[in-house]
Amino acid sequence: MSRLLFTYGILTNRSVMAKRCPAAQLLGRARLPGFRLTFRWVANAERCEGSTVLGVLWRLNPSDEIVLDRYEGYPTHYTKLAVDILLETLEQVEAQIYVLAEQQAQECPRAKYRDAIVEGYLMHGLSTKQINIALRGAESEYDREIEAIRKEELDYRHR
Repeated sequence: MSRLLFTYGILTNRSVMAKRCPAAQLLGRARLPGFRLTFRWVANAERCEGSTVLGVLWRLNPSDEIVLDRYEGYPTHYTKLAVDILLETLEQVEAQIYVLAEQQAQECPRAKYRDAIVEGYLMHGLSTKQINIALRGAESEYDREIEAIRKEELDYRHR
């Protein structure tokens, strides 16, 4: 039995999906309301009222799902959620998404990973604005962590 998978990270990239799941059927662009895109070294979708994640909807056969489960590190690194997705026609369908199993600090991804996600969005005519916002969020958290470390060092030196 096939499943619908909503992707918002590297799996939006047709080349990445073609390597891992050549039988996957691209259904088109879609939206995930009530979530926001974040980077915690890897892409993640997190619940956030009033936000929406743009992405791509795929139909997977069972063998493709097994391959992606291994690739995504399911169930230890990523887990799966059943969510309601809005298609471009505004039809609502249920699909699965991969989300991080444990929350981690926001952190910018490697450039190659980030670029593959941007390429995936551009392939589908999706705005990359949410990627840029998520990257700024990761950079801001990093800056706050560095500032806290510097403050601790100063406090230590002044003892």
